[in-house]
Amino acid sequence: MDKTISSQGNQALRNGARSLVRRTEAPTWLLIFLVYGGWGGLTWFHDSIAWWLLAPAGAWLIALHGSLQHEALHLHPTRHAWLNTLLAGAPLGLWMPYPIYRDSHLAHHAAASLTDPLGDPESCYAPRDR
Repeated sequence: MDKTISSQGNQALRNGARSLVRRTEAPTWLLIFLVYGGWGGLTWFHDSIAWWLLAPAGAWLIALHGSLQHEALHLHPTRHAWLNTLLAGAPLGLWMPYPIYRDSHLAHHAAASLTDPLGDPESCYAPRDR
């Protein structure tokens, strides 16, 4: 019986920890610090890092930044769009400004044909007959 109580207590602790992580958006905050801290570190020390290490590390951080931007436009880590824009809107990739990506992606979710590759605004699908 003690083993059952201990097991239930451990499960309650795990559930409580998961709930705390979900409420505080800890993974997204960690991503913010990782992306900007990593970007800052690579930029600051770029002259002492070999190019063959700098390039893939920079590419990885830019990809993570895209993930951060996606989280931000879906109102993570905060429920305030203006604050999420402030947190994720920096143009690290120099590819697409965040407001354009945000508007395009939200149009993608608003489209009735979300799963239709011909009607989805984010789809790059081209049928063979075109």
